[in-house]
Amino acid sequence: MDRSIPRCFVMSITPFKEDGSLDDKAMAAHVDRIAATGCGFYIGSPGTGEAHALSAAELDRIYRISVETAGSRVPVNANPPEARTPDRAFELAQIAIKAGIHAVEIYTLDPGHGMAMTRSERDVYYDGLLGKIDHPVTLSIQRPVVANWQLSIDDIVALKARYDNIVGVHVQAMTTQFRVNLRDALDGTVAIYGPAPAALQDMLVGLDGFQSAEGNVYPELVAKVAAAGAGGDIEEAAQSFRKVMSFLGRVERWGTAVRWSKLALQALGLPGGNGVVRPPYVYPFGDIAEIRGILDSIGRPEGT
Repeated sequence: MDRSIPRCFVMSITPFKEDGSLDDKAMAAHVDRIAATGCGFYIGSPGTGEAHALSAAELDRIYRISVETAGSRVPVNANPPEARTPDRAFELAQIAIKAGIHAVEIYTLDPGHGMAMTRSERDVYYDGLLGKIDHPVTLSIQRPVVANWQLSIDDIVALKARYDNIVGVHVQAMTTQFRVNLRDALDGTVAIYGPAPAALQDMLVGLDGFQSAEGNVYPELVAKVAAAGAGGDIEEAAQSFRKVMSFLGRVERWGTAVRWSKLALQALGLPGGNGVVRPPYVYPFGDIAEIRGILDSIGRPEGT
């Protein structure tokens, strides 16, 4: 694999102004702060990036701001929100591609109403989508809504054989062993990334890196985990990793990462930390004094 690809990707928040509109300046400043550490990005994710609350024009805007700010330094990729048809997923992917995004993450289809999809319906989705995208893509393997909708290792290998624009697979819900087996099955032709809590173990067994929402708050620590882990400095990697996991362990009770990320950024006075979110999220999520205490006990991010 191309080792110029970073070992860490941050799932970026989306900053808003007090009136709820996009905050272009805060978005650029937030992206610039993270890119300076060498971490790449996934912009507009359905979770941390509040993508389902954004219009097509707003998705285009945050993609373009991020590419303009950081695209010459690190990969700036897109997480278009889950769609319910291949055509809709393709439309969302095209917004990112036209904005200059380096790669587009492809989620599983959102079947809606708790529907159980058949294997043939799943195949229609992937073939109908990947067959039309002439751009680098990554596949996202998340916790499935229904078990028979999840891609197996054999499924991923078959998709890669048909679509050589697949450059990465991000596996969030499975074990390190699954990711190792997938790497071996793909023979090192595709970058394999896991979740932040498995970062050290994954890199020790030769996987490519990890995705992290924690990097919105502690980008320098996340970057140190990635660099030290890749360089074999386990002591340095472990020291930074412990701090990242200590932070996560104390804030994850607030639930999805958009909540604790924006709460921490507000406590630190950083761009994107004005406490504004879009429905269905409702601010505040927790006590600012409490999260300040958490940040102080771990050590505040560099430059704050």
